[in-house]
Amino acid sequence: MALKLKMSIVLPILLTIIKLISLKGLIAGLMALKFSIFTFLKDLFNKKQERVTTAYITSAQPVNAEIVHQDWHRNGQASPQELAYGAYNPYATLQ
Repeated sequence: MALKLKMSIVLPILLTIIKLISLKGLIAGLMALKFSIFTFLKDLFNKKQERVTTAYITSAQPVNAEIVHQDWHRNGQASPQELAYGAYNPYATLQ
């Protein structure tokens, strides 16, 4: 009798809690879908505008900037890979 009473009280409460949690998830999913559709349609129908980015480099001291292009193999110098991995010995841990 006590078990039947317990099941008739506890079970509806647990099912109500599960229902509320699932409804909350469903509403959140539908809102996310609505916002993603809205953003897609907004981007689709907006006029394409050219975006221009301007960067200003400022400094308190005068800066001498040079663009240097080095061809590593023609100057007889080591390549960047050789410089980076020149000291790496893969067999050092096996000795």
